[in-house]
Amino acid sequence: MLVFFLRCPMKKKISFAFLAVLALLTLLNVTKNASYAPLPWMKEQIKEDMNFYSAEDLSSKKLRDYFEQASPYELLVYYQIKGNKLYWKRNWNSKDGLDRVRKTTRMLDRMTKTRKLPDVEFILTVHDGFTPSNPASRDMPIFCYAKTEREPGVLFPDPLSEGFSRHSRKSIARANKRQKYAWRNKKDIAFWRGGTTGGKFEMDNWYNYPRSKLSLVSKYYPDLVDSGFTTYPGVSQDVQREMQNNLPNVSWTVHKDHLNYKYLVVPDGNTCTYPRYYLGLFSNSVVFKQKSDQVQWYYRALVPFEHYVPIDHDFSNLPETVSWAKKNDLKMKMISREATEFVNQNLLPKHIYTYVETLLGEYAQKQHESSSLYEGMQLFSSLKEKD
Repeated sequence: MLVFFLRCPMKKKISFAFLAVLALLTLLNVTKNASYAPLPWMKEQIKEDMNFYSAEDLSSKKLRDYFEQASPYELLVYYQIKGNKLYWKRNWNSKDGLDRVRKTTRMLDRMTKTRKLPDVEFILTVHDGFTPSNPASRDMPIFCYAKTEREPGVLFPDPLSEGFSRHSRKSIARANKRQKYAWRNKKDIAFWRGGTTGGKFEMDNWYNYPRSKLSLVSKYYPDLVDSGFTTYPGVSQDVQREMQNNLPNVSWTVHKDHLNYKYLVVPDGNTCTYPRYYLGLFSNSVVFKQKSDQVQWYYRALVPFEHYVPIDHDFSNLPETVSWAKKNDLKMKMISREATEFVNQNLLPKHIYTYVETLLGEYAQKQHESSSLYEGMQLFSSLKEKD
């Protein structure tokens, strides 16, 4: 083969070289996007979620009947994969949640380019989480980004963490190599910035919400905690003024500057705070995670005091935990390394896609029926930026 190549005219050599490079790139791309065996915790989580439902619950007729009768406020997207082509439609007309629809649909469409997905149809809510509010919704296998632990609902990777994993993870990884963000140069303070999510903040109750209590801790223990609100969505001007008069005055901080702190606090918002938890685990800092029954698809794989430090729901033990962490700096450094390793071994794009592929495979086996294309379904290409 080598002799034949050497005797070829220059034009043919160039052609052969081009084809060889093209073949190599194709091979690398296929390898990069190849299916991986699901990790044990993935199979456990999927099995636990799917155990709530019978084959009848997954029937095309039941899904479509529910979708057609559901309130627009449920923000439901109906997905159907047929012949490895992705179709979708939603049950509301406003732009609320549309960015999540776009990102989720793009993620699924990307998978159809590198994997053979089963014919399947399912419903996803793009709300922050899924809380069954009536018997009908409890019986439905609604895909969701977060839910209450041990409650119905099929956990599905959120598109914000998937996007962070593909785009921002490498940037954070490069930043982590800079001396500025080395463990010894980080401030031994618990840090948090965020908005007023997690409830309806009113004049007579704003101080009862966990995020407000987290900010109040910072007011009384500024040498241990630096936390506060930077945005006030859904809060009236009077309530916002009252909160700002009683809470620390803080400034918004870009994600990369969070790396300046050894301890990053992760409180719930409306449900889970994706991709904040992902960022914290990958930051070479230590996540101080609020205890909560809200979960995402990968939470069951995390081990307290190995990948993160748990904090009481009302943050009452945060100051003493920070003091303890400062006295156990080597242990904290080890937790930060284990957390980063956890991301590299469990939460890269290949792991996210493997989880989705495994979930859809299990779901399709239980659905085990072939149905026609649902009326009104659109191909992914019809989801334009202007929608």
